[in-house]
Amino acid sequence: MPKWRVGVVAAPEFAYRSLFTTAAGGVLKQYLDELQGPIWGFSAGVAVFYQKDERMQLESGLFFSRGGYREKKWRALFWPMPDPLLPMRARFADRVDYLNLPLKVNFVPFKKHMGFFVSTAVLLQMRLAAKTISCFEYTDGHRESTARDISQQTPLHDFGLSMQLGFGWQKAIGSRHWLRVEPFFRHMLTPFNEGSNASYYFYSAGVRAGWSLGL
Repeated sequence: MPKWRVGVVAAPEFAYRSLFTTAAGGVLKQYLDELQGPIWGFSAGVAVFYQKDERMQLESGLFFSRGGYREKKWRALFWPMPDPLLPMRARFADRVDYLNLPLKVNFVPFKKHMGFFVSTAVLLQMRLAAKTISCFEYTDGHRESTARDISQQTPLHDFGLSMQLGFGWQKAIGSRHWLRVEPFFRHMLTPFNEGSNASYYFYSAGVRAGWSLGL
């Protein structure tokens, strides 16, 4: 087994958020939990692996991830005077993009099953974009969307930390190529937004597929 490998990884992700509020924000949390729901996100990037010994592997790299949440239902819009040029309903979503630097350990717990591993990671995250997507539907059925930077209204942290847990399987194809599949769960350790009655912590779960090449 080569000491060093480089590869690519990608995953569809089921993304949402945890919401923590002050005592005064309890009613707000209940309202937002009823209003908001999960979205489908994704992640993709490059990975570098170092095989420390036959059971422990260190992993790092860079990958892009997209998560967030959206309103569960469309909102009906009412106007003083009916106008076919005005939308009849709307739906809003918050979408957040991060660049992630993981520090990850993959460990083989059973020598008889060398393809199976468990993993844990801490990720340094840099916010690339955070936008509210407003989608409007008109009487003729067509839809239009606009995007607004969330930081224009809410102070946001540029950097954050997340923890990730997972397990998976890897298989050698020949002497230099490796394939792997890894279900995982990732949750922010630091809040997305700055001081507020409600603090958002994004999380996601998915199945990452990867290919790597031994050097």
